[in-house]
Amino acid sequence: MQNWDMGPPSPAPSVVGKSHDEMIEIMVKWFFENFEDPAEETPFESAEGGYQYIWGGPYDANEELQDAFCPEVGDPTFDAVEKACMAAAEKVEEDGWEWAPASCRMVEEDE
Repeated sequence: MQNWDMGPPSPAPSVVGKSHDEMIEIMVKWFFENFEDPAEETPFESAEGGYQYIWGGPYDANEELQDAFCPEVGDPTFDAVEKACMAAAEKVEEDGWEWAPASCRMVEEDE
């Protein structure tokens, strides 16, 4: 019998040396490779109040982007990357506010 679990997001690609617009593009692409609209695969039970985030979530785009891309406070790139994260989150939120892990992150558990 196969047991499945949700794997972690993929490592964030480097945005060092990229322009503001390039950072946003990289961040949005990474986000949609790792998260999806809950309507895609998340069970919905109206009697239980809506989506049942059995694999985690709902996730916030800005929080996930900040966690994945932002360097430590004090890093010389912090302000630029943080601004790009906020702009990328705004682009992501054009498609929704709450996110589930992408089904492509499912991994078979070792028994």
